[in-house]
Amino acid sequence: MLEGVARGEPAITPATAVRIIEELLQTPNGSPRASQRLTDRQLEVLQLVTAGLRNREIGTELGISENTVKFHLKNIVAKLHAQNRADLAARAVREGLVPDPPRDMVSYERPHRDSPPRNR
Repeated sequence: MLEGVARGEPAITPATAVRIIEELLQTPNGSPRASQRLTDRQLEVLQLVTAGLRNREIGTELGISENTVKFHLKNIVAKLHAQNRADLAARAVREGLVPDPPRDMVSYERPHRDSPPRNR
């Protein structure tokens, strides 16, 4: 790499070159082909995150541990280059990886399992 820099070539690692190429391989509308990189299980986890479920609830729904959910989320966030959980859900919907959530669904309005139902 040092010899290349001496010749005036950019100093990038092979891993950085791969990331640059992945970013260039985008669909015409600019969205990365994330669905080709996510596994079926990761897509399931992503859909449940977008629906507003917490990690423990996702684990219960899919029959996996909360730690496994966290592992999947870490990989999904990396693949989609998301900043946080909200950004992840927004990207998933925007890129068509999951269906749009219902308009009236707001995660903080969902009652906790142990709490009594709210009057609306």
